[in-house]
Amino acid sequence: MNSFLKIKHPIIHIGILVFMVVLQGCSRPNKETSTLNGKEQKLSQSVDSVYAAPVGILETPSSESVISEEDCELGPPTEQELCRLSDTISKNFEALKADNPLRQNVWGWGVAQDHLDIYVLVNTPYWQKKFRNDVCDSRYLHFDGPKGPEKINIEARTNIEADSISLSPNASSFPADSEKVSFTLKNDNSRLLEFGVSYIVACRGEDGNWYDMPTEGFWNSMGILLYKGGSHSFDVTMRSLLNNNKPGTYRLYKEVRFDGDKDYFWIMSEFRLE
Repeated sequence: MNSFLKIKHPIIHIGILVFMVVLQGCSRPNKETSTLNGKEQKLSQSVDSVYAAPVGILETPSSESVISEEDCELGPPTEQELCRLSDTISKNFEALKADNPLRQNVWGWGVAQDHLDIYVLVNTPYWQKKFRNDVCDSRYLHFDGPKGPEKINIEARTNIEADSISLSPNASSFPADSEKVSFTLKNDNSRLLEFGVSYIVACRGEDGNWYDMPTEGFWNSMGILLYKGGSHSFDVTMRSLLNNNKPGTYRLYKEVRFDGDKDYFWIMSEFRLE
């Protein structure tokens, strides 16, 4: 950021507040990242590999009993029991190896009325089983997250005044196992440009369509103003352990608007992984 950039109005998403409320009194996971070398395959496989069962051996399941079968027969678990379950998950999650992709798939958990919600970026039977094996198993775990890739139907705006706004990667290409890639948004328009921290990363499937890639569980919502002549550089999370990214062309979508306008519009930039 520079003198042309300022935070307009930090706002916390309602979803985040709810998330923090349900976690009160219970532990939550830390977010950690690491990298994994990818093999050269078709880029289209990067869509399917995220939601399919990867080749590998699941780690030994946690044998610690938090809520016994005898307790289950007496009725639904108490809040105290669910909080103990949450604490056990927190302890076991922290003990995961740095290269365990669950660290990049699980972004939180919270105590509900009669169960524990596990928030994941990819919610398939494989990842549910891996969580139960590697972290903790209980009949009171409910998994919340997308069950398959979602097609992106975003029309990026093209009728912007020439050289008015630019979004571009900070390198001609990035390594396929990059945990993060960097971009710069520039504003050469006379009007202020407003945007937030969120973005969408897309990869192309075998059908030629573009699909949303798992990147973040939730976003801090804030308004950022970029003055004429200003630029804003930022990192984009690729979650290489989870997504198993392949060499090829990807897309970054970002929503912006000119200050004072009612509607946002999308801009897009393509980038390469090698």
